[in-house]
Amino acid sequence: MTVPILEPDQAQKRAAAAAAAGYDHLKVKAGTDPTADLDRLLAVRAGAPDAALKLDANQGWTVPETVQFVDRLQDRGLSLELLEQPVDRDNVSGLARVSKQVAPPVAADESLLTPADAIGLVRANAADVLNVKLGKSGLVGAQSIVEIAQAANLELMIGCMLESAVGIHAAAHVVAGTGAFSYIDLDGNRLLAADVIEDTGPTIDIAGPGHGVEPS
Repeated sequence: MTVPILEPDQAQKRAAAAAAAGYDHLKVKAGTDPTADLDRLLAVRAGAPDAALKLDANQGWTVPETVQFVDRLQDRGLSLELLEQPVDRDNVSGLARVSKQVAPPVAADESLLTPADAIGLVRANAADVLNVKLGKSGLVGAQSIVEIAQAANLELMIGCMLESAVGIHAAAHVVAGTGAFSYIDLDGNRLLAADVIEDTGPTIDIAGPGHGVEPS
């Protein structure tokens, strides 16, 4: 479940509510001011002390800011399961420097749209994890990125934008069909004011073929 950019008290409440609903992996949005981002992350940890934490900086930091941020986390005894796209999408060399200098696995998101981008990231040793989104690559492109990552011994993450459950189910089928993904981030429909199906909580039911909806 994603915790958006909120004031620390609101972020703590959002994290606590997510943990109470059964979400044990939280992704915290960041990339504004590193000090405010740290305060938000600490608040999320207070609200969900047992949750695994990912951080998505959405291209918001420089390389030095990213390294310093991770150092500050470590000084406070906090660890991240994943650090997503800390620097600008076009700064592939900077992403590579971050990957070499910080402990958490680094994921490429905005830097990865197509299979050609995946090849470039692999050649640059720029990331530990490739974040696949069907809204970026489509189904066929996603399969190609999976194959590239596997050939390079990189881990895979599947993410989303603000799809309804129809899009989320398509991504879930990619996860189930390939068995290739270490990180699952499919909650975009839960951030919508209304969706085409009822909220099912932390799980996605793909017991059969199709997108999980039937026309009325």
